[in-house]
Amino acid sequence: MSVPPVISPTPARYREATVGIDQAARLRSLAEAAQRSPAIVPVESQPEVSRDRRGWPGVIAVGSGKGGVGKTALSVNLAIALSKQGLRVTVVDGDLGTANVDVVCGLSPSRRLDLPTSDRQLAQGAAPLRALSIDTRLGFRLVPGAAGVARVADGDRTACHALAMGLGTLGADADIVVVDAGAGIGVGVRSWMHAADVPLIVATPEPAAIADAYGLMKALRIENRSTAARAGLVLNQVGSAAESERVVERLGAVVQRFLQMNLRTAGSISWDRDMVLASRTRRPLLSDPGRSRARRDLLALSQTVGEWIRLSQYATAPSKR
Repeated sequence: MSVPPVISPTPARYREATVGIDQAARLRSLAEAAQRSPAIVPVESQPEVSRDRRGWPGVIAVGSGKGGVGKTALSVNLAIALSKQGLRVTVVDGDLGTANVDVVCGLSPSRRLDLPTSDRQLAQGAAPLRALSIDTRLGFRLVPGAAGVARVADGDRTACHALAMGLGTLGADADIVVVDAGAGIGVGVRSWMHAADVPLIVATPEPAAIADAYGLMKALRIENRSTAARAGLVLNQVGSAAESERVVERLGAVVQRFLQMNLRTAGSISWDRDMVLASRTRRPLLSDPGRSRARRDLLALSQTVGEWIRLSQYATAPSKR
């Protein structure tokens, strides 16, 4: 009787060797598509969440153009790393309709995030997110998101904007809020990103992920230039420093040429087997001790993002200096 082959995760060095040509071709196609697309509208057509941040925590929104790039794992590990710095952290599962941070945390919450629906809730401009937050075993609090609820997933712009305004209610319990903003360029994702001091766009070196990351950057740039300027790229599952540099160089050239802005990079997370195992066992990598490249990179990312948060808060609230 024949034995089926064991399929193991593709080592990064082999993956890197096979996708380099595809990356270049895809980015050339991306540049050609950008050249054919309508010019960027410089007018800020998307109203930001109030820049009056008195009483607000620092807000990090983690989004991606494409699903399956490790966005949720990055959000949770970033929250753990920031909490290890002595900061009070709350994670908001803002992946509207397909939330699963509670699963990663091993929780079964009885109440979940919901969109404001009444005229009164919309007029108040804030959802009671603080009342939904619960403790986790990972050192941070969690506002569980809705899963499999079409009404939440299909929220309109006004409701999503009001929900993002609710982030301000978390300041009593949190120094930093990490929002798992979801994937794609829908209104829910964009609302969280506009509300953030530091919007992070996660991608892998795969061509489709790079192209979709550019699509999210472009959507944010069209609506509000300042949001796009604050955004930072995080490359996940990177095989080597050389691979990361190539992606950043090529994507940066496209962003500079067609979005008229510089690509801001927050860091990269190395591919390693510990990360793969952590994903399969639904245990965040930083929840267990150990030494690996990915652990090192996540801690470095938390330092960078923490510094960006402080700089952003100084820029928007000079009286705090």
